[in-house]
Amino acid sequence: MFPKVRAGVATPEERDRFFVLMNEHSQRILATPIEQIYDVRDVDITPPPTARVLTSIDCASCTEPTMETRIRMFEGNDLCPPCFEQAVAGTTPVALPSLRK
Repeated sequence: MFPKVRAGVATPEERDRFFVLMNEHSQRILATPIEQIYDVRDVDITPPPTARVLTSIDCASCTEPTMETRIRMFEGNDLCPPCFEQAVAGTTPVALPSLRK
């Protein structure tokens, strides 16, 4: 029934029956002991190294803090990737002093 409901071609009766069955299925899952759903065990792995924490720089347009390696320069302004793309396209939402023509 799911494909019919998703495609919007199920009859009202099929749609109602689908939601009743989904609710019953959800209730069964919620009532199932967690041990029957998950297999929790210790594993022998080496975790990946921690990420390097870099400085955040405020975007000159939207002021959103952005990781320094993601900042792009445009006409002397530090811009986050979305603002940089908008500035290059000429659709900057906030007029920056050095971007004004």
